[in-house]
Amino acid sequence: MGKKPPKHTPREALNQLMDLCGRFEKSPWEVEKKLEEWGLEAQTESILAELMKDNFLNSRRFATSFAHDKLKFNKWGKIKIRYALKSHRIEPSVIETVLEEIDRESYTMMIQDEMEKKLKTLRESIPFRIKSKLYAFGNQRGYEADIMNRYFHLKGI
Repeated sequence: MGKKPPKHTPREALNQLMDLCGRFEKSPWEVEKKLEEWGLEAQTESILAELMKDNFLNSRRFATSFAHDKLKFNKWGKIKIRYALKSHRIEPSVIETVLEEIDRESYTMMIQDEMEKKLKTLRESIPFRIKSKLYAFGNQRGYEADIMNRYFHLKGI
Protein backbone atom coordinates (compact mmCIF):
# COMPACT_ATOMS: atom_id res chain seq x y z
CA MET A 1 0.00 0.00 0.00
CA GLY A 2 1.40 3.42 -0.97
CA LYS A 3 1.97 6.49 1.13
CA LYS A 4 -0.94 8.80 1.77
CA PRO A 5 -0.75 12.16 0.05
CA PRO A 6 0.19 15.10 2.31
CA LYS A 7 -2.71 16.76 4.14
CA HIS A 8 -1.20 20.20 3.49
CA THR A 9 1.04 21.89 1.01
CA PRO A 10 4.36 23.01 2.51
CA ARG A 11 3.14 26.64 2.46
CA GLU A 12 -0.12 25.73 4.25
CA ALA A 13 1.81 23.69 6.80
CA LEU A 14 4.21 26.58 7.43
CA ASN A 15 1.32 29.02 7.91
CA GLN A 16 -0.52 26.66 10.23
CA LEU A 17 2.66 26.01 12.25
CA MET A 18 3.36 29.77 12.47
CA ASP A 19 -0.11 30.21 13.92
CA LEU A 20 0.36 27.29 16.34
CA CYS A 21 3.83 28.36 17.47
CA GLY A 22 2.62 31.94 17.84
CA ARG A 23 0.03 30.79 20.37
CA PHE A 24 1.95 28.06 22.23
CA GLU A 25 5.64 27.34 22.72
CA LYS A 26 6.54 24.20 20.80
CA SER A 27 9.75 22.23 20.63
CA PRO A 28 11.33 21.47 17.25
CA TRP A 29 10.63 17.80 17.94
CA GLU A 30 6.88 18.50 18.34
CA VAL A 31 6.91 20.36 15.02
CA GLU A 32 8.76 17.47 13.35
CA LYS A 33 6.11 15.05 14.64
CA LYS A 34 3.34 17.29 13.29
CA LEU A 35 5.01 17.48 9.87
CA GLU A 36 5.41 13.71 9.82
CA GLU A 37 1.73 13.33 10.73
CA TRP A 38 0.87 15.59 7.80
CA GLY A 39 3.08 13.58 5.42
CA LEU A 40 5.62 16.37 4.91
CA GLU A 41 8.80 14.66 6.21
CA ALA A 42 10.76 15.79 3.13
CA GLN A 43 10.12 19.47 3.93
CA THR A 44 10.93 19.22 7.65
CA GLU A 45 14.36 20.86 7.46
CA SER A 46 13.23 23.83 5.39
CA ILE A 47 10.08 24.44 7.44
CA LEU A 48 11.98 24.20 10.73
CA ALA A 49 14.61 26.60 9.41
CA GLU A 50 11.92 29.07 8.36
CA LEU A 51 10.16 28.88 11.76
CA MET A 52 13.46 29.40 13.59
CA LYS A 53 14.53 32.25 11.30
CA ASP A 54 11.27 34.08 11.99
CA ASN A 55 11.58 33.27 15.74
CA PHE A 56 8.38 31.22 15.88
CA LEU A 57 10.45 28.31 17.14
CA ASN A 58 13.17 28.62 19.76
CA SER A 59 14.51 25.70 21.82
CA ARG A 60 15.73 27.90 24.66
CA ARG A 61 12.43 29.76 24.93
CA PHE A 62 10.49 26.47 24.83
CA ALA A 63 12.70 24.91 27.54
CA THR A 64 12.36 27.97 29.79
CA SER A 65 8.58 28.06 29.41
CA PHE A 66 8.25 24.29 29.85
CA ALA A 67 10.40 24.25 33.01
CA HIS A 68 8.56 27.23 34.50
CA ASP A 69 5.13 25.70 33.87
CA LYS A 70 6.05 22.25 35.20
CA LEU A 71 7.62 23.77 38.27
CA LYS A 72 4.77 26.16 39.01
CA PHE A 73 1.71 24.11 38.09
CA ASN A 74 2.81 20.46 38.39
CA LYS A 75 5.41 20.94 41.18
CA TRP A 76 7.95 18.85 39.28
CA GLY A 77 11.56 18.68 40.38
CA LYS A 78 14.60 19.36 38.24
CA ILE A 79 15.25 15.66 37.58
CA LYS A 80 11.81 15.12 36.05
CA ILE A 81 11.98 18.39 34.11
CA ARG A 82 15.43 17.43 32.73
CA TYR A 83 14.13 14.03 31.62
CA ALA A 84 11.05 15.57 29.96
CA LEU A 85 13.15 18.16 28.11
CA LYS A 86 15.47 15.37 26.91
CA SER A 87 12.42 13.56 25.55
CA HIS A 88 11.68 16.72 23.55
CA ARG A 89 15.24 16.47 22.18
CA ILE A 90 16.37 19.77 23.65
CA GLU A 91 20.16 20.19 23.67
CA PRO A 92 21.79 19.25 27.02
CA SER A 93 23.52 22.63 27.30
CA VAL A 94 20.17 24.43 26.96
CA ILE A 95 18.59 22.12 29.56
CA GLU A 96 21.36 22.75 32.07
CA THR A 97 21.26 26.51 31.52
CA VAL A 98 17.49 26.61 32.06
CA LEU A 99 17.69 24.47 35.20
CA GLU A 100 20.49 26.61 36.64
CA GLU A 101 18.28 29.69 36.28
CA ILE A 102 15.71 28.27 38.73
CA ASP A 103 15.94 30.12 42.02
CA ARG A 104 17.41 27.63 44.50
CA GLU A 105 15.68 29.05 47.57
CA SER A 106 12.13 29.14 46.14
CA TYR A 107 12.71 25.72 44.54
CA THR A 108 13.76 24.22 47.89
CA MET A 109 10.77 25.84 49.61
CA MET A 110 8.41 24.41 46.99
CA ILE A 111 9.80 20.91 47.56
CA GLN A 112 9.55 21.25 51.34
CA ASP A 113 5.96 22.50 51.05
CA GLU A 114 5.01 19.57 48.80
CA MET A 115 6.73 17.08 51.13
CA GLU A 116 4.87 18.63 54.07
CA LYS A 117 1.52 18.27 52.27
CA LYS A 118 2.30 14.63 51.50
CA LEU A 119 3.39 13.96 55.08
CA LYS A 120 0.00 15.17 56.33
CA THR A 121 -1.77 12.59 54.14
CA LEU A 122 0.25 9.61 55.38
CA ARG A 123 -1.31 7.24 57.90
CA GLU A 124 1.96 5.74 59.07
CA SER A 125 3.51 5.93 62.51
CA ILE A 126 6.77 4.09 61.85
CA PRO A 127 9.48 6.62 60.85
CA PHE A 128 11.11 4.23 58.36
CA ARG A 129 7.82 3.76 56.47
CA ILE A 130 7.11 7.49 56.54
CA LYS A 131 10.53 8.25 55.11
CA SER A 132 10.17 5.48 52.52
CA LYS A 133 6.83 6.81 51.29
CA LEU A 134 8.09 10.38 51.19
CA TYR A 135 11.17 9.27 49.22
CA ALA A 136 8.94 7.46 46.73
CA PHE A 137 6.77 10.57 46.40
CA GLY A 138 9.80 12.82 45.91
CA ASN A 139 11.41 10.49 43.40
CA GLN A 140 8.23 10.34 41.36
CA ARG A 141 8.15 14.15 41.26
CA GLY A 142 11.84 14.36 40.34
CA TYR A 143 13.15 15.93 43.54
CA GLU A 144 16.83 15.71 44.38
CA ALA A 145 17.85 13.42 47.25
CA ASP A 146 19.93 16.11 49.01
CA ILE A 147 16.91 18.42 49.31
CA MET A 148 14.70 15.57 50.54
CA ASN A 149 17.38 14.55 53.07
CA ARG A 150 17.55 18.12 54.38
CA TYR A 151 13.78 18.05 54.83
CA PHE A 152 13.98 14.73 56.73
CA HIS A 153 16.72 16.14 58.93
CA LEU A 154 14.63 19.25 59.71
CA LYS A 155 11.60 17.11 60.53
CA GLY A 156 13.60 14.59 62.55
CA ILE A 157 12.51 11.67 60.39
